[in-house]
Amino acid sequence: MGFFKKLFGGKSESEKAKEKVNELTNELSKRYAEIILEKKANLEKSQTQASNSQADDNMVMIPTNDKSIIPIEICLEDKDQEEFSELIFRASLRGEPYIYYPRDKWEKAVEEHEKEKRKEQMMYTSASLNNKGIEQEKEGDIQNAILTYEENIRLFEEAGEFGFLTKHPYDRLIILYHKLKDSENEKRILNKATVLYPDDTRYQKKLAILSGSFETKVITSAPRDIQPSGNWGEIWEKRILEVPEFDFYSEQETNPNKYVHDPLEIGKVLKPIWEVQGHFKTIESKAKAAEDRGEQEEAVRLYEQMVADRYYMPSPYDRLIKIYSMAKLHDEEIRILKIGIDHFKQLREKRKAYTIHLAKKYNALDFALERINGGKKITYYNGVFEIYNPFPIVERWEARLQKLQSKKNK
Repeated sequence: MGFFKKLFGGKSESEKAKEKVNELTNELSKRYAEIILEKKANLEKSQTQASNSQADDNMVMIPTNDKSIIPIEICLEDKDQEEFSELIFRASLRGEPYIYYPRDKWEKAVEEHEKEKRKEQMMYTSASLNNKGIEQEKEGDIQNAILTYEENIRLFEEAGEFGFLTKHPYDRLIILYHKLKDSENEKRILNKATVLYPDDTRYQKKLAILSGSFETKVITSAPRDIQPSGNWGEIWEKRILEVPEFDFYSEQETNPNKYVHDPLEIGKVLKPIWEVQGHFKTIESKAKAAEDRGEQEEAVRLYEQMVADRYYMPSPYDRLIKIYSMAKLHDEEIRILKIGIDHFKQLREKRKAYTIHLAKKYNALDFALERINGGKKITYYNGVFEIYNPFPIVERWEARLQKLQSKKNK
């Protein structure tokens, strides 16, 4: 009988029992797994509810794929931005639609973002009013230009911490009221400007002149102890040759627009140039401020320092020439005239030779000669510095020198 069961597939009682046991075991395992999953789901639900409860009090829920949060993220403090970006990144990888972030930090960032938006709006409004005033002036509509500039200042004052304003409306109102001989309003705007821009001594000088209290301590001699603070003029000439060679944009290799979207690159290239420019600009700004305060002796000392350092632009030489002329120190005036004429003639010839050399190399000789013979500049890096400058002031200085020497020889 057992033989026929085996032959035709029959099962013994023991086999049936084993199958029953296996079925029960599988059922129990399945049920156990379901219980475990159910408990896990309940636990996660409990944790989520707890998180939501915490989020309601101390945390805020932020979507991970919402681009509108980027401007707010930028307003987080520097130390928090990296942490926030990491949270967003990890949540996105896990497919989580939200993260929870400290409410106080986020709300502070939102507040800063709103401030920036208001400032941006004020900046746009201010620029629009300035442009409107400029157009009104061009059309000869001076009264409405005044009203426009006054409106710009009023909006700025009412905006408080959100205000944005340039010096333009103050500068134009001062000039326009002065032309109209409206000294009361001119003084009113000057007072506002001196408060808003205390470091700009121009406003202090104009206010003092208008009030009749400005005095200039006129010099009686030139300083004699000025020594070069470094070979800044030579350093400048060397450094402008170290940047990528000017190719007249023939192959766009030195086109300044190449660096517009890469501030790190342009900073790397021009940093040595900016260092020298910064040295001279710092001294010149101090000299101008001293003049505005009526401290002519200090101004002269600073201008003389720039001459000793062989500044590559004519402004301090010209100021010294005028100051010495007004003080009737004609020997000093002649001294600076000779230094300036010699210095800038040499620079002009050196730059001319270098420009023609480059123009021949890059097949741009016609363009270069047209600019040079027309007495026009050729600038580089959007005007950061000049490849060629005709320095037309040299001819005026030569005429002045000839006049002084003629008088001296009579």
